[in-house]
Amino acid sequence: MLHSVQHNLFRAARAIWPRLPRRLRRQVLYTVADFFAQNPAKESSAPKSLNGLRHLIVGPFTSPYSLGHVARLLQAAVKGHVDVGIKDINYLFPQGIDAAALPDIPDTSFENDQPTQIIYAVSGNLIPLSMLTLPRSLTHRSFATGHLVYEYEGVPPSWVPGLRRLHRVIVPSQFVADAIHARFPDMPIEVVPYPIGSFTPPPVDLHSLETDPLVVLHSCNASSGVMRKNPIAVARAFSLAFEPDSGPRLRMHINNAASAPHLISELRELFRHRSDLDLSVGTMSREKYWEWWQGGHLFCSLHRSEGFGLGLSEAMAAGYGAMATDWSGNREFMNSRNAWMINYDMVRVNDPLAPAEERRFSWAEPNLDDAISTLRSIQEDRTDLLRLARSNPENLARTMAPDLTRRALIRREDPQNS
Repeated sequence: MLHSVQHNLFRAARAIWPRLPRRLRRQVLYTVADFFAQNPAKESSAPKSLNGLRHLIVGPFTSPYSLGHVARLLQAAVKGHVDVGIKDINYLFPQGIDAAALPDIPDTSFENDQPTQIIYAVSGNLIPLSMLTLPRSLTHRSFATGHLVYEYEGVPPSWVPGLRRLHRVIVPSQFVADAIHARFPDMPIEVVPYPIGSFTPPPVDLHSLETDPLVVLHSCNASSGVMRKNPIAVARAFSLAFEPDSGPRLRMHINNAASAPHLISELRELFRHRSDLDLSVGTMSREKYWEWWQGGHLFCSLHRSEGFGLGLSEAMAAGYGAMATDWSGNREFMNSRNAWMINYDMVRVNDPLAPAEERRFSWAEPNLDDAISTLRSIQEDRTDLLRLARSNPENLARTMAPDLTRRALIRREDPQNS
């Protein structure tokens, strides 16, 4: 009964939430959650190892965006191997709710107090709030694992209450591990790239890759930070690399475009006198998203910072070329031998919409001239595109295998020996 009341209160709060000032929302949310949430890392009754535990993954499973996709990848990696439940907390997220995009996923959370590893596949600042969605008897005797990603070179103060409740952390890149260790140097952290496995776009068409004009792909979620994702730089590089309607095409998809109307206007203005931009907006199911890839050749991300680079890794795993800024989490799987890495200069984060705690960090400003010349060289010579289309899928299938994630999640004997 109490758990049902908590659930209804969360839904009511979510309806009121958007009407409050953003800064007040954040302060109230984190303060209240930190006060009420338990701290499994300090509970004497919490398990000290993973031996004999069942496992519960908490995340936004019905979200069509990256956090939801990662939660589903984690579930797929362990399902059928251990007793695993899921708790969908997508209703806590102010963005990413789209019932038409994903069907309901049955909630198989546990209700009793049997010792459990709870894996929080959420943003670090939402860990205390996520804990409040579960029965206290369950979190009281839990081994708390955070499966986390962050896009800046350090974690903000808002993550501290969540991180200090964890026994250990799993991250997809050394970039994220370094960011967390800078604030929590004694936290056990394991770096395991996302378990892409077979969850990739359709394989690149090798014949098209060799003979057709270059099709450059870019997709991003505008609500994740337009300045950080930097899609306008991709559009500018393409427009300066190729004469209007000379053959190459740019295909862009922007999720949550309503949160950045200025971006859509700028893109349309940039291509006002040319017809080689295919722009789509709005939420796609994963199946529709895979269809969007068909006929593409090169995925381009001129980001200023990434915690991992899910789209880039999916592209490479399916044989598409990948071109990206040579900084942050994408370097976990990208280098000058398997991708096109763009030079950059480090600058202070200058996003006026970013919280003040993020503006104290630095990020990369990609070199536009380098991006332009790289696009031209790929269009003129497909030799490396074809070579990487054959070698990258096999290499990424090995380094991003679900088995690696499964072992990290459920087979650790002693989490302190990280």
